[in-house]
Amino acid sequence: MDFIYDYGAYIAIFLLFFLMLLTVPVFVSMGIAAFVATLLLEDPFHAFTGFVQTSWQGASIFELVALPLFIFTGTIMQRTDAGRDLFEVTKVWAGSMPNSLGVATITACGIFAAISGSSIATAATVGLVAIPLLLKEGYGESRAGGFVAGGGTLGIIIPPSIPMILYGVITETSIGQLFIAGVVPGIIMMSLFTLYVLLSRPSVRVESHYSAAQKMAITRGSIGVVLLPIVIITSIYTGIFTPTEVGALSVLYVIVLGLLQRRLNFTKLKEAATVATGTTSMLFMLIVFGQYFAHFLTFEQVPQAIAGAIVENATG
Repeated sequence: MDFIYDYGAYIAIFLLFFLMLLTVPVFVSMGIAAFVATLLLEDPFHAFTGFVQTSWQGASIFELVALPLFIFTGTIMQRTDAGRDLFEVTKVWAGSMPNSLGVATITACGIFAAISGSSIATAATVGLVAIPLLLKEGYGESRAGGFVAGGGTLGIIIPPSIPMILYGVITETSIGQLFIAGVVPGIIMMSLFTLYVLLSRPSVRVESHYSAAQKMAITRGSIGVVLLPIVIITSIYTGIFTPTEVGALSVLYVIVLGLLQRRLNFTKLKEAATVATGTTSMLFMLIVFGQYFAHFLTFEQVPQAIAGAIVENATG
């Protein structure tokens, strides 16, 4: 019994990795590991009550309301051809510069990332439009996939980043400040990606000449989509709205825009809501069981033990 009390935390960590090696979902692995270890150290009553209390606390954090709102925004945009509009605008303005379609792909990914906050949604939405055209113009599968995959990663940095929301909730950091901190790095990353695409070889130049009037006409046709990231970033940066309020505003904006463009109907809205609900549920399960596992580690003073071991090794 003394062995269990001394090594309960190690048992939980070992069980966590063992279950994940068996391809058990991460949130289930965390929940089982913490629950079993608590049963070994405490009685069943404390194991059950601890799980219920920490789960409720983890799921009832107000800031988490922003999570499903931005996810819902992204799923609606996927079903209203927003990716096509963004790519068309960026393609026109990229013109006939070297690797112009690659530049257009990166730029479209950056703009869509500032709407959805999701790398997966960004890559899927823009890639659906960009990859066929990139392949047609001779970029090759590896380069076309690389452009979309690289541009998709901008969703992690550029606000409203979903990983930033999760990080802010878990670490109790201001989500608004995290969003503000991500603006400049996101722009720098997008600029560096664009520069790399411009300089990459072999260069593919698409001969496309658009007059200023044509560029403005195409931009006006997609102005609703282009303005949304500006509204989101400006609202957060100026502090006019909280991240949760910006999420609600984004949902309303894309619904009204989709209805005005006659690209959104009840069926598409239902599909978007279903996908958003599934994604949100998955993330909430990770948060809830992650909070439970973290609570167990804190109760067992694992962070303090790790810090003490590091200090002891550092001081010799």
